[in-house]
Amino acid sequence: MNNNSDILTLNEVAEYLKIAPKTVSRMIQKNEIPCMKIGGQWRFRKNSIDEWLRTKMVKTSEQNIIGMMETDADSVPLSRLLNPDFIRLDLQAGSKTSILRQLLEPLEEHGLLSDSSSLLQKLEAREQMVSTAIGRRTAFPHIRNVRDNDPNLPPIAAGVCPEGTDYESLDGTATYLFFLLLVPKETVHLRIMARLNQLTRSEQFVNGLLTAENPQEFISYCMEADYGPTQGHEHIKHNH
Repeated sequence: MNNNSDILTLNEVAEYLKIAPKTVSRMIQKNEIPCMKIGGQWRFRKNSIDEWLRTKMVKTSEQNIIGMMETDADSVPLSRLLNPDFIRLDLQAGSKTSILRQLLEPLEEHGLLSDSSSLLQKLEAREQMVSTAIGRRTAFPHIRNVRDNDPNLPPIAAGVCPEGTDYESLDGTATYLFFLLLVPKETVHLRIMARLNQLTRSEQFVNGLLTAENPQEFISYCMEADYGPTQGHEHIKHNH
């Protein structure tokens, strides 16, 4: 394979992915891999293949984690359900609808939501029942019937509103930290809620997330909470 070229042939992609060329051909027929036809021949951008592969691996990892959480609530750290692509640290203060729209934007940008209006309406309907802002500067937005969630979405999207916003918190204080729960399994949803509720009782943990300078640092605070400071740093090094 020519490593200097960003354009790959079918055989080069097969070699790169360590699969048979006929497997690549079947994936093309099923529209399962990014490609383009030039002069009657299939061609692939290496950057697109890398991004597609990374997305597939993240999704598989999330599915495995969720399956484990169905049987053992304490077996999987929360930090492994977070993806830096779906963490926003610049939410602008505003209405509940405005906050929810901002949390959904990364999902749209990554092609996971073709139309966010349906999900937004369900999230708003849940908020009309009772606010998901539990106090402690934190809210856990989610829809009423979690089984209606799309299984292709990430289990959690997160955000920080540096200014704080009125999210009708149960304790009457401003809300700064948001965990949007999107998992479609009720048991896992409840266990994630319980884990978040446990973690956000620590002011040190919440302060760490609110002062994170980037999504990776946000996740690193969660890793420390999951593994402890020493082991957490080892996992951070491992994942980078």
